[in-house]
Amino acid sequence: MQGTSIGAYAASRDALEQQLGGGAQGMDLADQLFGAAEVLGDSGQLRRALTDPTRAGEDRARLAEKVFASATEPARRVLVAAAGQRWRSEGDLGEAVIRLGVESVLGSAERTGSAQRVADELFSVQETFTGDTQLRAALTDRRVGRGAKRELVQRLLGGKVAPETLRLVEQSVAGAKSLRFDLALRAYREIAAARAARLIAVAHTAVPLTTDQQERLRSALATQYGREITLNTVIDPDVVGGVRVEVADDVIDGTVSRRLAEARDGMVGRV
Repeated sequence: MQGTSIGAYAASRDALEQQLGGGAQGMDLADQLFGAAEVLGDSGQLRRALTDPTRAGEDRARLAEKVFASATEPARRVLVAAAGQRWRSEGDLGEAVIRLGVESVLGSAERTGSAQRVADELFSVQETFTGDTQLRAALTDRRVGRGAKRELVQRLLGGKVAPETLRLVEQSVAGAKSLRFDLALRAYREIAAARAARLIAVAHTAVPLTTDQQERLRSALATQYGREITLNTVIDPDVVGGVRVEVADDVIDGTVSRRLAEARDGMVGRV
């Protein structure tokens, strides 16, 4: 989201936090918001009406109140608040409602003390699902219905991960937004990190890091970036010794393979 949509989302998120702070159940609220996002995703006419800049915000809010009259009061309040904002594009409203649903699930995890577990499980699921060719194909096949994808996820993860993790993975593979599931999971992890005021770092190594090595790397990155760090590790056969770390758009490559490539390039340049 860009421009006016940034402020619109911030105001909508404030409305969400008010409902969560007032006792609304995060998972129930998320289900309502995800359902509303599907309605918006299926109706271009509704999206245009709720984001029409020529209509007053109060008018758009009244329309949302009418359209989502069957929603629970907490969800309806959030949706009405979102509709009353000024969005840069009609697609931004639908994206915002999904993101609010994700925030609601994460709020539930924070309340139960499982927020970090959920963030770690999202990374693990992303790595597992993208690493399985057949599974990835099934989850990205547009001919497979949303219900079938949810059932597949439930069979694979039911009882093995936190309820919040399961709900977010279901949303990533069968949600209203046409975003590839691995990119959706990455976005959800970034939202979780933002809520915890953390940066996500992914370390690629040839062999597993010990707990001590992980903590020293995490501490060094936290010092370098001035932020708390959530460190995820990936075993990468292309890494020959050392470690390659990705933090946001930064890549810190201290691998032997990179040094060999640099040496080879240097030799070629001298020939």
